Amino acid sequence: MKAHRGALRNSEAGSAGRLLPRCDSAQRVVLCPMKSRFKALLINAAKISRRLLVRGVTIYALLTLTFVLTFTNANQHIPLSTMSDRCLSDFQKVDPSCVRLFQVMRTQEAGIGHQISEVVFSLLLAKQSGCALHFRHFENVTSNHAKHGYSFVESLLGFRAFKELPIDTLKLTPVYVNDTTNVGCGVFVTGRYEKCPGSDCFSSPVSALAFSHFMVCLRAIALQHGTWLQLPPKFSLNSQTPFNVVWHVRVGDIELHPIGDSFYANILAGLQPLLEDFYVVKFHFIGEWEKVTGGVKLNYSEYFEKLIPKYEIELVDLGAEQTMLYMMHADVLIGSGSSLPLVAALFSTKALYVNVQPKHGWNYFAEFIPDGISVTQKGIITTHLHTVRKSLATRSNVHRKVTYERVKFYKT
Repeated sequence: MKAHRGALRNSEAGSAGRLLPRCDSAQRVVLCPMKSRFKALLINAAKISRRLLVRGVTIYALLTLTFVLTFTNANQHIPLSTMSDRCLSDFQKVDPSCVRLFQVMRTQEAGIGHQISEVVFSLLLAKQSGCALHFRHFENVTSNHAKHGYSFVESLLGFRAFKELPIDTLKLTPVYVNDTTNVGCGVFVTGRYEKCPGSDCFSSPVSALAFSHFMVCLRAIALQHGTWLQLPPKFSLNSQTPFNVVWHVRVGDIELHPIGDSFYANILAGLQPLLEDFYVVKFHFIGEWEKVTGGVKLNYSEYFEKLIPKYEIELVDLGAEQTMLYMMHADVLIGSGSSLPLVAALFSTKALYVNVQPKHGWNYFAEFIPDGISVTQKGIITTHLHTVRKSLATRSNVHRKVTYERVKFYKT
């Protein structure tokens, strides 16, 4: 390597010598005009710059690739407690020389999925506006969806780890959330989710990839500080553990996918090769079945029994906390477009989520789980089976009826 560098320097020196006029010290002033020498130096510098540029681009590309690979795999080597503490510190770090706080006023009358989505949007908007998150904890308030509060998520998802910032917000200047020009100090940015810049937070471009940005941090916080992993629901009373597919069906207020929608059949057809890997499979269709009348629950039950004749199914109506636990402990979790299963998958390291189109539309993929299964609007699965099996192998511990060679294949 040293010999190569020496040869390179000699080569460059030789090139420079050929470019510069050959003058001895006595003749330099007369025979080597300053203009010629300056021109020669410029040409020589240009040649060396081109060489350095090529090398610089190569080095930059290698450094970029190294950074991407390091960033992608870094989370696998950081202790859980370290990662969760790092995330919490990053979310709520206050600059004493320039205090800027952010808080989205949570829609207390909305469902739990909506309210937790607002937490995610708060994290994103706080980061974009250079603010520390002033976390608003879940008070025990009435909801027009479930008729009870959602204070249980404080312990379930680890939200208690967000600290109360010792700052009197009344002494700060209020700024509204859709003001994208305010960069001053001593401000408290706040507002409702409908007033995100340009649109509501579910549809605004500022929320692009919001769930993807914070998935790793929120899962680390939920594992380190939450209780969800220690509270598995009783999916079955039998001794044999089933492979549990939890499917949320939006009924009651709106019906996003009615009976007979090809959405159901398409998803089942795409999952069928995966389901055949397991001895016992059970489907749990979660919905607000008690709110619907006129035989709607019976119609859905008969429809699913015909659609899924070879597997056990049940239609369950659970409280908000048990619904979250069912979804977070599922082997495969399928949504309906509602935000509830989406936020459950956001915090769960166990459930493999099927990314159905949100009821708000894809809208810059704000509501998207990057390590889930992708489907079209009609429910056609586009993620390759090999990728799905690899993803599931890191999550589910249900016994498979597959050979060692096959398991070895899709775990590589």
